[in-house]
Amino acid sequence: MNFQGEHIRPARGFIARVVTICLALLVVASVTIAPALAGAGIQKTIPRLGPLYVDSAGGILYQIAKGFDGPDIVEIRDLASLEVRKKVEFPLPSVANYVTSLSGAHLPGGLAAVDSVRHRLFYPHRIDSANLELITIDGSRGSSHSYPLCSPDVPGTCTPNAHFSPESISYYAPDDILYVLYITPIPLPTLSVAGHLAIQAIKASTGDVLWNYQVPGCTSLFSDRFAMPPIARVGNHLYLGCVAGNGGSSILRSLEEKCTR
Repeated sequence: MNFQGEHIRPARGFIARVVTICLALLVVASVTIAPALAGAGIQKTIPRLGPLYVDSAGGILYQIAKGFDGPDIVEIRDLASLEVRKKVEFPLPSVANYVTSLSGAHLPGGLAAVDSVRHRLFYPHRIDSANLELITIDGSRGSSHSYPLCSPDVPGTCTPNAHFSPESISYYAPDDILYVLYITPIPLPTLSVAGHLAIQAIKASTGDVLWNYQVPGCTSLFSDRFAMPPIARVGNHLYLGCVAGNGGSSILRSLEEKCTR
């Protein structure tokens, strides 16, 4: 896969930030759209533990609870009833410090992407101060497996991802590809997220790295621990929201790919 060109375009206004952590999930009862919402009401609420991810096609709700004194937990809930189908637990990192307390400064410990076709959740998880893994959770079966996340600086080998933190993740179902946005040095959650940016394309089903790309022109990401920086593929373009230059202007970077299937 080769990049055919790059286009930097000023963003029209600021990039929208989507807050994904909610105090409770509200399910609205059947309503009559017109002339009024007669009969609308709250059916059920759930405790707020962490970010929520929805697979509407599969009828699945995921909630990620970052552990402190206990393991990290991913809840798999039925979207209609909100009942817990299963809880999948993952041990805390073997070394406790600011690096291992999070998988990134954005949605620390709760970063994920949903596959609404095969009904999977992709969840980066730090094992220790040197290693990251990507956990794939099958929401239909309640099972999980993992593979290592490799350093984007060392192509051709899976060198431990010791100096990069994942800050955003996006899934492209037609090609079964995960795009992971990294930054180095690993930021403290209370500091501005500035540094060297890289994108890694991964075959989601196997964990094979397809390519790595060092992103020029982007000097930092916005500092909001409750939202992911935007990254998404549309057709043969991959769009990334970042901050460029000393002036701190927001840009959309479009990376045009030549894709081979």
